[in-house]
Amino acid sequence: MGDMKLWQRQNGIWYITFQRGKHKSLKTKDKSKAARAFAKIEREYLEGRLIRLEKTEMCLLADFIKEYTGSRTEKAKNTLRADDLALRKFLEFYGNKPMAGITSKKLEDFKNRLIRSGLKHYSVNNYITHLRGALKKAITWKYVKDTDRDLLSEFRKVKIDHGQKKYMSRDEVSVLIAKSQEPQYAAVRTVIPVMVFTGLSRVDAVNQVIITEDSMQYKRKKTGKLITVPIHSELRKFIAHLSPGIHRLVSFRHPDTLGHKFLKIVRECGLAGISPHKMRHTFATLLLEAGADIAVVSDLLGHSDISITKKFYAHVMEGIKKATIEKLSFKNR
Repeated sequence: MGDMKLWQRQNGIWYITFQRGKHKSLKTKDKSKAARAFAKIEREYLEGRLIRLEKTEMCLLADFIKEYTGSRTEKAKNTLRADDLALRKFLEFYGNKPMAGITSKKLEDFKNRLIRSGLKHYSVNNYITHLRGALKKAITWKYVKDTDRDLLSEFRKVKIDHGQKKYMSRDEVSVLIAKSQEPQYAAVRTVIPVMVFTGLSRVDAVNQVIITEDSMQYKRKKTGKLITVPIHSELRKFIAHLSPGIHRLVSFRHPDTLGHKFLKIVRECGLAGISPHKMRHTFATLLLEAGADIAVVSDLLGHSDISITKKFYAHVMEGIKKATIEKLSFKNR
């Protein structure tokens, strides 16, 4: 076979050369013994190669998913949950077939199906992010033949115009806070002002926070990062009943419960299209427009890298740049 070659050195000893130029001495000058040894090693090599081919080329998607998720147990629960959701969606689309059959065309068809299903583009992009991560590992493990570039080059996120995001004005924020203080919304009367003044996400808002004299701390579930946000003077009256220490801002623990209660309030306020996550964007946008350093805002949001903040708030920064450059003047005053 082409991968192996039997040959004899000048000293009479027989050798085998494997693929990529590796050599092995058979430690004999007897040609018949060398031939038998070569045949045995060649057979074992071929059997092992067939096993490897079967493992790589015939690996079923469901088996890969088990192996992949099992290799990522150190990841945050939210990340694992997102991995699982994206891979199950793809399994429903592709079926439990060999990984070797996954092509860039299949991935593009999958993306188009997600879009046609009515999912928001943010959700589609989340699926794409986690599926791309899994497929990169599949390429490394040689379960997929195509190269990274061939397979994933066209499997890109849906383009989103971040400038079209809905943010709340200062007046809308004031209306929202006032409504949250009415008796019928007692369950969220503390957490909503806290979210407004800290940028706390819906997921983190239902978990524990640490209140000190000057700041509020929480562990961001998405990254495991401990975030510290100074307590705004206007926030103090809404948390005056909470002494320094560990607290839960709501009695329930599921973020969807907070989302449902929040939606009731915004509907009553007439604030269409506002979600808890839009409040987080509002927190960041208003700080940037007020002149806050983007690195500080990134830290307050708990982003793992400032490039994430720059990407999401690029449109805000462009406006700030324009306003800043207009301050440059050479006219006599």
